[in-house]
Amino acid sequence: MPGHADRAQEGPWTIRSAAEDLAEYVRSVVPDGVRPIIIAHSMGGQLSMLLNVDHPELVAGGGGDRPRIQRR
Repeated sequence: MPGHADRAQEGPWTIRSAAEDLAEYVRSVVPDGVRPIIIAHSMGGQLSMLLNVDHPELVAGGGGDRPRIQRR
């Protein structure tokens, strides 16, 4: 992620630009033909959803928690 470790941040940061960075990372570390399942929480959940929508060829699926809403 830009701004972490040795990666400099270039230009404005958006969730979509971070999702594109995630797509680039998946392409660089996951072997061809392998599609990982991405499980994330909070902002990572937003990134993983955008990755799945914009680059479905890169992922096999995802998961997350759906909180229950109690009605009074």
